[in-house]
Amino acid sequence: MMGDLSNQFSKLRLVIARAMGAALCLSVIAAAGGCGTGKVRVGTQTGSQTPSNDAKLSALSVSADTLSPVFSSTVTVYTMSVATAVGSITVTPVADDAAATVVVDGAEVVSGAASGSIALAFGDNTITVVVTAADGTTHNTYTVTVTRQQGICAAPIGLQAAPGDMIVALAWTASANATGYYVQRAAVSGGPYTKLFTTAIAATAYTDTGLTDGMSYYYVVTASNPAGESPNSSEVSATPTASHVLHDSNGWTVVTPSSDSQTIYVSSSGSNAYDGLSPAFTTGVHGPKQTIAAGVALLRNNMPDELLIEGGDSFNEGLNLGALSGRSASEPILVSTYGGSTDRPILGGEISIGGGSHVVVLNLNVVQGRAAGVSGASVSGSDILLEDCRFDGGQWQGIGIGGTPQSINIRARRNVIYQVTGHGFFIGLVDTLLIEENVIYDIFSAACCDAHGMYGARGDDTTGAGSSNVTTNGNLVFIDQADATMGNGIMLRTGGIARGNVIVGPKWTGITMGECNDSGGYSSSHPCFGTNGPAVIDNNLLLDAPGGMALAYKAAYIQTPTQVTNNIVLRGGGIQVGSDQAVIANNIVVGDEASFSLMPGDGMSWNSNSFLYTGSISHLAWLQCTPSQDSGGTCANFSASGNRYYPWSEGNTNMSFNTWAADTRETGTSTSFSFVDPIRSLGTYNGTLGGAATTRAFFETAAAQSKYNYDPRYTASAAIAYIRAGLVIASP
Repeated sequence: MMGDLSNQFSKLRLVIARAMGAALCLSVIAAAGGCGTGKVRVGTQTGSQTPSNDAKLSALSVSADTLSPVFSSTVTVYTMSVATAVGSITVTPVADDAAATVVVDGAEVVSGAASGSIALAFGDNTITVVVTAADGTTHNTYTVTVTRQQGICAAPIGLQAAPGDMIVALAWTASANATGYYVQRAAVSGGPYTKLFTTAIAATAYTDTGLTDGMSYYYVVTASNPAGESPNSSEVSATPTASHVLHDSNGWTVVTPSSDSQTIYVSSSGSNAYDGLSPAFTTGVHGPKQTIAAGVALLRNNMPDELLIEGGDSFNEGLNLGALSGRSASEPILVSTYGGSTDRPILGGEISIGGGSHVVVLNLNVVQGRAAGVSGASVSGSDILLEDCRFDGGQWQGIGIGGTPQSINIRARRNVIYQVTGHGFFIGLVDTLLIEENVIYDIFSAACCDAHGMYGARGDDTTGAGSSNVTTNGNLVFIDQADATMGNGIMLRTGGIARGNVIVGPKWTGITMGECNDSGGYSSSHPCFGTNGPAVIDNNLLLDAPGGMALAYKAAYIQTPTQVTNNIVLRGGGIQVGSDQAVIANNIVVGDEASFSLMPGDGMSWNSNSFLYTGSISHLAWLQCTPSQDSGGTCANFSASGNRYYPWSEGNTNMSFNTWAADTRETGTSTSFSFVDPIRSLGTYNGTLGGAATTRAFFETAAAQSKYNYDPRYTASAAIAYIRAGLVIASP
């Protein structure tokens, strides 16, 4: 053949590649006489080829198992099954034509390479493989249905049972891969168990109702899914018990004895030689104890025992329960009164509860004068109720609440605190505190302490602990201006809820939250620790409090929702708020100090408030930050709408109302308005009830109440309703 080539020119055209309809050609021209003188030419030939329409796979595999049926390029539907433990797979497709594109489960994949990981749910998972030929129009879709087997769940854990009156409340931890649960009950430990319903429930809690009090019940829970039902959980048992803590029609607490309660009686006419098991002497040693301490000594710990003290008697001692506890919240230890007198027994020393649980103290009177360093009550522990007691005198605090470790769930309801020097309530380390419908009357200040109706201490600098979830609701507070040189009505440094309270006469502030250190500033070394929950000042009435601000909220270190709404301030200060995302709305302020002061607060909302200023020496507004004055975003996004101000005057920058309105997008007005009867007071209200028309007369009557002579007209809610009825905008 080489001889033939040497005698003639020959031309060999080789097509060595193809791309988009063009051919790359290599031409070899050999010259006679040898290889060394030939030529090579390279060029393209266009329009001579058609793109392929091959959209088939030549191979398809899945990482977890083999396909069914065995792969064939002409078969497009496949199935496979994987074990429970297989949570994901990859798919490897191989295109018949290397120029085709392949998309697996929505993502393009290089032919011959594995796809990304594809997560598998339990049950059927359909995965598509779409092949597009080089022509861009021919498609072929292969589907693989992967069934992930779902195994039976593990048994639920964490099952708990809480008994109540004819009920048992159950709760447990969710089981992985469970779609529902069955609760089973038995009359004896170990079963046999009966399912309480035929269809599984999705919740991880269930309350079994219609049970018999005093009977024990045994429970297990199983988890289910399509694969079946799990083994039983661990067994728990509970015995429903009727609650022995109830409320009468007027809301007073009533505690009834349990079947195994032991009742101890104490009377000033008794004897400590008696057994204390009878309310009066009968025979032998059957009769009441003579001292409270002797009665306390007979109380059994963790039992629902009762200590009853004869009404109207007087004792030169207090009540020291130490850490004694009741059996449960529904079966507490009770200290209360007995006999024919409706007068409270008088104690000459404080009520002390020091770390116990499930304790109820009702209807006692502590009288100590104004001696230094004495308190009416000191309460710490968990689930403690102090109700319908009266505390006369004392210095530093009427009732002190909280201690170390932090107290939990303390309630002080409908007590009277009278002529205490210092704090009506002192709030220390406590989580979940309710101070409700108490009368705090004639609080004085002295060298020892300022006069606060309620004082919530700041958080501990070292541990970060503080009070949290504090609610003050429906209290009547009177600070004696003649004998109180300084102090606040309600001061909750770490926030909380102040709702529906009536406060008269504090020298400083009616209600304040967020004063974070002892000097009232915002030091980062004295943060307001312990604020778990909202900061709300709502529907309070503040009267006759000259000087300072009636409502103040300073949230430099409190990061909670802030709400100052629906409050009434008459003849006192105004509103001072500095908090991000605060809502200040529907407040009414009337008087010669009807002012408001806005401190920096990003996102503050100021809506539908009414300010009627009747003074001549101060200013209605004091603006420390508005959007145009903003530096660093401290009061950005401030908005104001629908407010009334009359007459407008601003004391910090002499800002005009028009500038204020333009700066804040205010839609309200600064034109004259009036209320139908803004001069209403607690005195005029008391006159409508048939009493003397003075504020003191109203408080004297309210402070004289107990469960035996309760009159709901002498409550904060009734007083607020009366005042609010006079604050309707008068017609022009």
